[in-house]
Amino acid sequence: MKKLLYSSVVLLILFTACKKSNVDDPSSGPITVSAKINGKLTTFSAITVDTTGGEIDIMAGTDSLHSFPAIQLFLTTNGPLKPGVYPSQALVNPSAPNSYLNYIVPAGGGSFATVMYASYNDSIIVSSVTSKGVSGTFYGTVDNHYLDFQTLAYKDSLIYVTEGTFNVKF
Repeated sequence: MKKLLYSSVVLLILFTACKKSNVDDPSSGPITVSAKINGKLTTFSAITVDTTGGEIDIMAGTDSLHSFPAIQLFLTTNGPLKPGVYPSQALVNPSAPNSYLNYIVPAGGGSFATVMYASYNDSIIVSSVTSKGVSGTFYGTVDNHYLDFQTLAYKDSLIYVTEGTFNVKF
């Protein structure tokens, strides 16, 4: 009987001493978005998150004025957001959960216009989601399909996004 009582006390102490860590809780860490853009590490500091309509739209610029270049991570789901892989499959199955990775740069030439490199072949991997935030990784190829007015032919300009990470709060 003493052994049973002693064992129960030891087990009780062990279970109460264990505390769940907040390591996977996006709301517990700093707000970050970064990625390698064509091999160059870029950290985005001006980050906004919009969860209107059940979608998650993360827009991140390179300075406090939301300047360009900027990156946009956009997730659509058919229900609550859950950890998992969200591939860009809008052309294949538009009603399925999707991701859209966009990269936005100034058009140049003194213009205020921008050029958007849109989803081409990308995925956003959600590793953790809570009621307060979401975190994960992303990668992909984004494409600017444009008309070259000198040759009157359509051309593609690709940008490669690798090693992307995000940790944002709602």
